[in-house]
Amino acid sequence: FLDSFNPISSFIFAYQGQSIFLEVISEMRYPREWNKSVYLSHSLMFISYSITAIVGYYYMGNDVPAFLPKGLKKGIWKTLVNLLVAYHVLVAYIINNIPLVAMLKRRYFEGSRTPRSKHVMISALLLFLAWLMTNIVPFFKDMVSVIGALCGSPIMLGLPPLFYFCALKSKGIPMGRFDLVVCSLLFFVLFPLTFVSGMISAFRSILGNWERNGLPFSCSIQV
Repeated sequence: FLDSFNPISSFIFAYQGQSIFLEVISEMRYPREWNKSVYLSHSLMFISYSITAIVGYYYMGNDVPAFLPKGLKKGIWKTLVNLLVAYHVLVAYIINNIPLVAMLKRRYFEGSRTPRSKHVMISALLLFLAWLMTNIVPFFKDMVSVIGALCGSPIMLGLPPLFYFCALKSKGIPMGRFDLVVCSLLFFVLFPLTFVSGMISAFRSILGNWERNGLPFSCSIQV
């Protein structure tokens, strides 16, 4: 039962853009264009993810690996795909990192006389932490599952109904029956289920991979 939550956590990870929505909005030149960008980006994501999944399962069935490029044969196409994945990771890291660095700099170094050096210092620290985490959990599927369960689940399923409830309460507006049912389902059922079960499943998988492939920093590569 628990093993089925690793793929669910991966799905949550894939669509957990909410984790950076507010930061991106704060950095936009025209924040009013945000809704358009969300609709467009999620539509493209859904189409591209669906095509990738369909093609992968069509050719490999249940043997499709968690890290899809691993299933490709060695050659120019696998090299090209890996380069595109590296580019994707780099862009995603930059998009997530810039608002976070800007927020940390504003909060802890407001009015600093050396803003560039502080920016570099914070960026280097975050890069080191990212390197440390990827070496502690060098298993692609497990890392994705941990992030999906630990971060994606509360951000997508827990906080939205909570914020909605608090917003209505602050304005003295009663929540409708339909909204109450949906919010209760999200907050009291789906959120704890995906969070707890997803974390247990991910850590069980990590422990198993450590046992088979060696402990962190043992230079064992497993994607």
